[in-house]
Amino acid sequence: MKGVTSYKKKEVYILYCVCSSRQLVKFRQIIKRTDKDAFVTVSDTSEILGKGFKELSI
Repeated sequence: MKGVTSYKKKEVYILYCVCSSRQLVKFRQIIKRTDKDAFVTVSDTSEILGKGFKELSI
């Protein structure tokens, strides 16, 4: 997906990813290795619906 920054009015690629907290550690490493200037936000999610997600047994 493409977007435009509001600061520099530059076209950028946008990646939206949902992962577990354990996967987040590896994901951060991949981002740093791939693009040192990447802008990253992380937020907690209480519910995810849709095809491809497994319900965890607690």
